[in-house]
Amino acid sequence: MPNQALLNSALSAHKSGNTALAEQRYLEVINGPENVDLVGAAKQLLGSLYSSLGRYPEAEEHMLASLALQPKQPHVRNNLGVCYKRQGKLQQAMENFNLAISLKPDYLAAYKNLIGLFMNHAMYAQAAEISQIALGVFPQDMALTQQLALAKQGLKHYQEALQLLRELHRLAPEDPSISHNLAVTLRLSNNPTEALEIFERLHAATQTPSYELLQNKGNAHADLGQLEQASECYKQVIKLQPNYVPAHENLTSILWTLGQQSNFVDSFQETIESGLSDVPIQQAYVEALLTAEKPDRALAFLATTSSLLDPEDQRVADFVARCHLARNDTETAIKFHKRACITRETAVPYWIDYAVTLIVAGEIEQASDILEQLSERAPADQMVLAHLSLCWRMLDDPRARILNNFDLVGEYELPTPPGFSSLAEFNMALNECLTEYHTSEHHPLEQTLRQGTQTQGNLFARENRLLQLLKNSFRGVITRHIKKMQDMPPPYPGFSTERDFDFAASWSVRLRDQGFHTQHIHPMGWFSSAYYVDLPSELESSADDASPNDQGGWIKFGEPNLKCTPPLQAQHIVKPKVGKLILFPSYMWHGTIPFKSAETRTTVVFDAVPSDH
Repeated sequence: MPNQALLNSALSAHKSGNTALAEQRYLEVINGPENVDLVGAAKQLLGSLYSSLGRYPEAEEHMLASLALQPKQPHVRNNLGVCYKRQGKLQQAMENFNLAISLKPDYLAAYKNLIGLFMNHAMYAQAAEISQIALGVFPQDMALTQQLALAKQGLKHYQEALQLLRELHRLAPEDPSISHNLAVTLRLSNNPTEALEIFERLHAATQTPSYELLQNKGNAHADLGQLEQASECYKQVIKLQPNYVPAHENLTSILWTLGQQSNFVDSFQETIESGLSDVPIQQAYVEALLTAEKPDRALAFLATTSSLLDPEDQRVADFVARCHLARNDTETAIKFHKRACITRETAVPYWIDYAVTLIVAGEIEQASDILEQLSERAPADQMVLAHLSLCWRMLDDPRARILNNFDLVGEYELPTPPGFSSLAEFNMALNECLTEYHTSEHHPLEQTLRQGTQTQGNLFARENRLLQLLKNSFRGVITRHIKKMQDMPPPYPGFSTERDFDFAASWSVRLRDQGFHTQHIHPMGWFSSAYYVDLPSELESSADDASPNDQGGWIKFGEPNLKCTPPLQAQHIVKPKVGKLILFPSYMWHGTIPFKSAETRTTVVFDAVPSDH
């Protein structure tokens, strides 16, 4: 058979899925009479075939050989990029997609492959840049516009993403992908109500909803405090996709919040017992047990699960170390931390866990060394700063007084919002409003409050006049506080007071008799807050100079949640007052002293972060 006929036969077999025959025919062309064009074509097509079969070394060999014969082949560069992408070789994949585009500036597939590569690696700025370049060549391509919107979403530029997606939705209102992405972005931009409406329409329009749709619908229900509806969505997701970790995590959290502590991890256990669970599900189960302060159960599971027994697995080693720390066995914990923290490039959270154990074990200088090196890698990491503040304090390092500068804690009376005769009148209405959003029975699994409840989702995202008035009043006070901080030494590099701010998260907490917050920090904030909406009469009437025995419900700063030797006591304490807003750096340790009362204590809390705009 002539070479051209052989190549045509190989290509036909390739397209029909007869890979064995295709491979045979391609090799016959390559090993037959020399014809540069046909041999080059056969080599690159065989390389593409090998790539699809996961035979990557052979795929690379044949595509590179084709390029050696004919260097200017954009489609071969694109296929070679796909081969590298499948292997997780980011740099080589990126180089080849770019070469394909440089050889053929209107190569749409190469643009889309490069954008997909960046999106898969959360390189959203690069994805947005390439999407905009591609749209300059293909301005009407809706898929490219949607990719640009998703890149903007990844960058948290939600309004830009919404503008793009709303226009796409106007052009293609029946496109389910566009509608779904629009709803996701609406929810991320703190509009769960409109998002849920779209998710409901998409659900009604299909007999077999995808697990992604059900998951996102559940998230919107949860944001709105509709916990029963959210849990049903997550249960449906798990039926469709038993190893989908976020559904298990969300369901576990909701069941705990609803007071179902006896069965909150049932979905994990059922999936694991089915024999179909994978390692990520097993690890998420361990994380849930540790969060619920059940280290013995977590350790027992780790010890009997063959897929988790690899002592060189960094995450497993970190799990085991944390279990032993929770059991007060710091010696064994340190042994496993050393397995988790193999190099200085090991993930920051593993190093923080190691430093925490060292602090508890009294190895303060070693912990300080680790944390100082971490602060060079992550200078604004609030967890690193929080634990550095403890080490420096115990070492009597003067830098501790810079971090623990309690002049950075601001106390302000909130201005009375418009439409109310007094702040007291506003707070009474606000307290009644917040009751509607406290729909749970128990404190959230992953949060620090005890004997109380917390609202779901972003409180300021709710379409409620009182909450928006509160948010606007907070803005004015925060601006004053930032201006005040400009006259103080910055506690750490990057603590900029020259930028605008956004609300990263907001929620309400309602504590009842014996309620309190454990000592904690806010790792996702820049500075954080506590606003007192309603207090038990006993707290409201306590004296400003009350003795420690009469300071129930007060907020204290500087006491950590670790068993330090010697114990570190609170360094600063603030009496609550209805209408008072307290602002403080997010890395500062703080907590609430338990109080006794038949009445509840209601606060609104938010984290503020520097704005990107």
